[in-house]
Amino acid sequence: MRRKYCIIAGILLAVTAGLCAYFMSGRTAGTGRAGLRAEISQAFESRYKFLPEDATIDLFAAVLGVMGEITGGRLSAYEIVSSFIPVYDAASGRNIEYNRLASTTFMMDKSPVRAAYSVIEDSRAVRGKLSAEEKLLYAYLAVYIYENGTDNLTADVLKAAMKSERERSPEKFAFYDRERRLDSVSADFGVTRENPVRAASIGHSYRYISRLSTPSGGRVSYKRIGSMEGTDGGIIDAYTLTFTEDSGDKSITIFIDPYCAENSHKAPEDLKYSD
Repeated sequence: MRRKYCIIAGILLAVTAGLCAYFMSGRTAGTGRAGLRAEISQAFESRYKFLPEDATIDLFAAVLGVMGEITGGRLSAYEIVSSFIPVYDAASGRNIEYNRLASTTFMMDKSPVRAAYSVIEDSRAVRGKLSAEEKLLYAYLAVYIYENGTDNLTADVLKAAMKSERERSPEKFAFYDRERRLDSVSADFGVTRENPVRAASIGHSYRYISRLSTPSGGRVSYKRIGSMEGTDGGIIDAYTLTFTEDSGDKSITIFIDPYCAENSHKAPEDLKYSD
């Protein structure tokens, strides 16, 4: 008799678990889109203090979908909302929320991808949360949406479109390819005028230095030496860095080009950079 009751109890438990799973899956499927729209609305209200229109929610739903695929869901709705508006403005050439550097970059070389990339470099919402390739895709996403809209947009569609664009117009991505080439050279990075640290402004130069430390986390002090002509005719700023290692005090001179569209994210030899 006891065995019979155990079997009946087991069946009831299995049926109950199945029903719970069914209703929960139905609830998720039914409210997934609504939940996403609510999340976007909440992010807008938190960041900009107003509720967006339906068309804006639809646009950001597409952006969140693509960036979710690209980053594995590392960015929240709030981070996307906070960063994408100025990125999109830069990509479309509108002088609304993006900074003077992005505007200058856009007007100088007519490269909306470069302008959008510059804004991502400066965005607190996503700073340190995207790889270089993800930042490039994010910048191109803004350009793509401006030119093509969001219909049938997926991460695969975006990647294929950017690959085609890079093959057809490599000059639009020259800034990024140059950055990657220079990053592959490490021995003289930052310590020669030929291979300077890249910074998007003088403010970014100081931000870069503030993120340097010794491999063990020791503090790095600096003193600005002055400006000089770079190898390509531009202006390079030189700084003396002083820090302490096990072997004693040490100082090196680094060179920073503060008029680039991108920021370097690595350290000169013997130092560490924290993004």
